[in-house]
Amino acid sequence: MVQGVSFSGLASGLDTDEIVKQLMDIERISVRRLEARKEVASVEQEAWQEINQRLQGFDSSISALRDRSTFESRVVNSGMDNVMTATARRGTAPANYQIHVQQLATGHRVTTENVADIVENGAEANVDTELGLTGSFEINGEVIEVSAEDSLRDIRGAINQSDAEVTATFIDNRMILNSNETGEDSTISLADISEGEEDNILKALGILDGEGEIVEANNLQTAQNAIFEVDGLIVERQANQELDDVIDGVTLNLEGTNQENEVFTLSIHNDQQQTIDAVSSFVDEYNAVQAFLREYGAEEALLQGDGTLRRLATSLRQQVTDSVFIPGEYTNASSVGIEIDRDGIMNLDEARLMEAIQENPGDVQQLFRASEADEGTDGIANRIRNRVQQYIRSGTGILVRRDQSIQQRINRIDSRIESQERRLEMREKSLTRQFARMEVALNELQAQSSWLQGQIGSLLSFRE
Repeated sequence: MVQGVSFSGLASGLDTDEIVKQLMDIERISVRRLEARKEVASVEQEAWQEINQRLQGFDSSISALRDRSTFESRVVNSGMDNVMTATARRGTAPANYQIHVQQLATGHRVTTENVADIVENGAEANVDTELGLTGSFEINGEVIEVSAEDSLRDIRGAINQSDAEVTATFIDNRMILNSNETGEDSTISLADISEGEEDNILKALGILDGEGEIVEANNLQTAQNAIFEVDGLIVERQANQELDDVIDGVTLNLEGTNQENEVFTLSIHNDQQQTIDAVSSFVDEYNAVQAFLREYGAEEALLQGDGTLRRLATSLRQQVTDSVFIPGEYTNASSVGIEIDRDGIMNLDEARLMEAIQENPGDVQQLFRASEADEGTDGIANRIRNRVQQYIRSGTGILVRRDQSIQQRINRIDSRIESQERRLEMREKSLTRQFARMEVALNELQAQSSWLQGQIGSLLSFRE
């Protein structure tokens, strides 16, 4: 017999391949049972992984209630946003200020004459025309050298590349010098440096007169300080923006001026809406998690009766509803408008929460943010966060260990399936060989039978 050749019913007339297949199907029942067990374990693992993800999202919403800024952020309202805007640091004392802005801080601006008036017969001249000037000048202590072939564009480039803290620009073939800062100290210092027959560059450009003073007509804007009143007190500053040294904890930005004797109110108060939004988000996330746990633990659901699931749902509710042992009026969730009904759904009375924040924001903050280290007890946010972390903490969390346990079970099933598959492969080869040998034996018997029949036939013919 040739190795590897299968005889399927050549002698017996039986479909031995189909017989082997049916026999192997029976043999594979144990493998199919293992595969079914693996499928159940995989679905269970996916369920716990999804619960883990939901709890991580819930943990993020808890973080907002553990953040001091959620309770201590401040809102600043300006009666005239076009005159002054402001921001306040966390914890700044709420207050109202009467404001009047007399003038804004400005920087110094001067201009040259038009190039056409600087260059002889320069009717067609522009900023790229050679000026034919030779010499140097000083701007805020920086020396700028000018050669005969330089244009106004070249001079602008030299100024902007220097450390003079001045920016030069062009308007209608004129060069405008702008101080980079505002306030009286930003006045641009200008002087020609003339030697022998060299030109006085700034005079030639029309910036300085014969006395070395700025030509009045070309002095576009003088440098001045901002002057404004806060509760009747005169305040003077070099800049208009980011003024953080006027009112403690407040940064002012001057945007314009208001009319003489016109006063508006700058009001600083608690950002109550931020607190309400954070608590509302917490309520929504809590309800989403509990609804998800109820779905998986419902009758005939995948995790029905699972002790871990039941303890998780009960524990989350308990961490919210239990009282917090702190002094003050607000010592439990219901005192600030948070209730859980008989169906386990959390509801928020925003009006009641707002009232509590207005009456005593510090106590409301303690209800959520109190910590064992500082107050000797954990508030709702820290308490529930600690419990959630027991389930989702990387490496040691209850759900992490559950996932690892299920994965180990799946790995053991895979190992058993692999072992069974090897056994079945050997079994199938064995059956195939046995049926092949049977076909060969039957074929040989049939050949012998045919030979005997031939011999008997020959004998009978001979006798006749």
